[in-house]
Amino acid sequence: LPDHWSSGMMVRTDTAEDGFTALGSIYLVRRSAMQLVRLWRWKEAEGAAGAFESLRAADGPLVPQPGLPPRHCRHERFPRHLYGSTWSRKGYLLTRWQLGGGGGAVLDLVNVHNFHDESNLAALAAGASTYASCRQQALSLVTAALLGLRGGGAAGGGAAPAPASAAFLFGDFNFRLDLAHAVSLLCGAEGLQRARAVAAADATPLRLETSGGSGEGGDGYLSSSSRSSRAPAPSQGQRRVRE
Repeated sequence: LPDHWSSGMMVRTDTAEDGFTALGSIYLVRRSAMQLVRLWRWKEAEGAAGAFESLRAADGPLVPQPGLPPRHCRHERFPRHLYGSTWSRKGYLLTRWQLGGGGGAVLDLVNVHNFHDESNLAALAAGASTYASCRQQALSLVTAALLGLRGGGAAGGGAAPAPASAAFLFGDFNFRLDLAHAVSLLCGAEGLQRARAVAAADATPLRLETSGGSGEGGDGYLSSSSRSSRAPAPSQGQRRVRE
């Protein structure tokens, strides 16, 4: 893309770091508009006061190795307590931009990688999914960090510019269906009870088979891969959903 300035890949390459998030972003700016776009340089990574920087002064264009240095973005890993005993690499990557030149609107761009469902069987447990609660807490942490920036603070403890005019959150939010409700809808209350009984007994994968009808437990049924509970063989065209 010769008509565009490229940030290169904003990514951490040291996987041994506690802050490693496995997140990366590439930003493209049309060269004809480069003089109208500036990127925030964070104080604590530079040893100097934070400031907006012209793209012409920043590293680019896209190169095989990581492009812009870490001082232009903040990698934040979600705290361990949000996801229980397993410390995930999930987190977010924040960059701050100014559009329209000096004094223009300030924009935060946040690439989020939220928690996944580690076990569909666990998500079937009675009550709200614990994974959904983890995702909610993680997004609350991100929005709290952005509100802190708007109040004059900075992610990582560095200086921040004037409050952002807007923020865009994007990435992999790992949203899921309410699995218990979905199973109940397709297989009825009895099917949900059966699924939870299997989940409580062992980790045998469950297979949901349905001919595509709708309605509360209309024509779906559950079976385990061990076939401990026999079910009729699916007809041609049936959909299968495996864990």
